[in-house]
Amino acid sequence: MPLKNQTQRFLIINFSFLPIVFVMFNLLTDFFKELHLEELSEPIAHIVVLGLPALITFLLYKFYAFKIDSESLI
Repeated sequence: MPLKNQTQRFLIINFSFLPIVFVMFNLLTDFFKELHLEELSEPIAHIVVLGLPALITFLLYKFYAFKIDSESLI
């Protein structure tokens, strides 16, 4: 049963980031274009958008998805 719960939490976390990544990429691309970085706007936005969710998901997996049912977060 724990594997089923972990799998569900894993999928929820991953799918929840899809709209965030999409919206943030578009916003950051426009932001970097405003800073006159037209040629680099998409690569920079891509790096930021893919890096930030990776960090956030790591923390969510550590403290939520793969947490053994206990009171402690660590």
